[in-house]
Amino acid sequence: MLRVRRGQAVVLALGAFVVAAALSCGSDHGSGAADACDAGACVAVDGSNAEAMTAPGPSDAAAAPIDSGSDGGAPLDLAHFLDGWVPSSWAPGCGLYQPGSAAAMAAVPPVVWEPCESGRAGCEQTAYRGASTIREIGEAFLGPSPSGAVRLSMLREYGQSTAVEVIIWDSDVGVVGAWRMNGVACEPQVGDVGKGGLTSLSLYTYTPFSKGSFLVFADQWWQAAGQPADMMARTTADYTFDGGTNGRTAFNVISTSASLLSMYYGPRNNVFVLDRTTQSQTLVGFPDGGAAFVERGAVLHDDTFFFSDENSILSWTRGGPGVQVMVSNASAAEHDVGTDGTVLAWMESADADQIQGGGWNGSTLYTSPYATMGAGLTPTKVRKLPGCTSLSCTMSVNQGYAVVGDDSGLASARTITRLSDGMTWSLTAISKAQQYNESWTGTVLYAGGKVWVQWSDIHSTIVGFQRIDVSSLPVLN
Repeated sequence: MLRVRRGQAVVLALGAFVVAAALSCGSDHGSGAADACDAGACVAVDGSNAEAMTAPGPSDAAAAPIDSGSDGGAPLDLAHFLDGWVPSSWAPGCGLYQPGSAAAMAAVPPVVWEPCESGRAGCEQTAYRGASTIREIGEAFLGPSPSGAVRLSMLREYGQSTAVEVIIWDSDVGVVGAWRMNGVACEPQVGDVGKGGLTSLSLYTYTPFSKGSFLVFADQWWQAAGQPADMMARTTADYTFDGGTNGRTAFNVISTSASLLSMYYGPRNNVFVLDRTTQSQTLVGFPDGGAAFVERGAVLHDDTFFFSDENSILSWTRGGPGVQVMVSNASAAEHDVGTDGTVLAWMESADADQIQGGGWNGSTLYTSPYATMGAGLTPTKVRKLPGCTSLSCTMSVNQGYAVVGDDSGLASARTITRLSDGMTWSLTAISKAQQYNESWTGTVLYAGGKVWVQWSDIHSTIVGFQRIDVSSLPVLN
């Protein structure tokens, strides 16, 4: 998740963006791609053959790795890397491909789990198969799948080659979406996993140009959002951006829902919300007129965007009266909001707990039944969490549990709290001198009795996911 923070910039009105014109399948990729479309391999824009395209492969079956040859194995045949794959025409010029048949989808290597290298009880991690085969890499997100299981959205790289793969994986099904690139024409970026498994894939390029005495970078940006079948069926982007024309830089997607995308611009990272139907966009600001900046800690749910200015919990709803103050306290800072659509949760750092020199002596977790306006909230104090000592603790809410970051000086830690009664478990990193050091850097989710975390070792030579039985963790009194 990303945090919205206060800035000093003047809010600028932004015009609506127009989605790219429809591109016929294979129109920019030569006769071979067109022949594949004629044969029915490409997905129709109405999704009429989407079922064949998204038929998942086995979730945990063994698969032969593709070897780059860096450790003496057979060289990766890059020509065959795209065999059975067809161009995705919504990102023209990027060289993005997707499976052209159910067989191609089924051949995508599965996510493989193994006992955690740290030796932690009740812990599994995605298998790290070395630089010569598949490696899950930095861009990765967690969220609930449509069935209530867990969805992972991640990038993979194949050895030391330029072959890159994006996959969407459900814990109860397997790989449900996949795209491949072989080259560096565009940079892929996976998006956060929102309500019901909605996610996004973006492709962008950087083009430097001069603006006064500064050298800046303008994006060409294409993005598809939704369910994997929808993303693989489309021929036009959900959102397009030309930084050279607009004189700005688009950086990242915060979150996506069925109706909205929340994104932010650079270089000042101003937040805007895009209506996916009308393509109109609204620059989000604070009630006093200050511009909203983004770091982390904001969440989009259905038609409402929840965020904080590090003083109050705020909301913005499509078609509503603008930014609303949901929670405010003159003697405390309200921050790090999360929701699963059933409950809201947030942190409060009281002035009385502020420590001389900066920081807080812990923060208090609050919850309420879900609401989009302050008048609908029923704030309930859950408990104090001693590890949340700043206004950047991060928050994830799912199935009635809140996972909160712990920045109390430990190498890496999280707390998992049951919101109904405040029972809390502590997850603390395991370190082995000169060998191993867990570092949790991305999104975290509670689901089905496990806490799912994106992690890496201290040198980032191992990157992937862990899933840990909460019952194996110590209880925090």
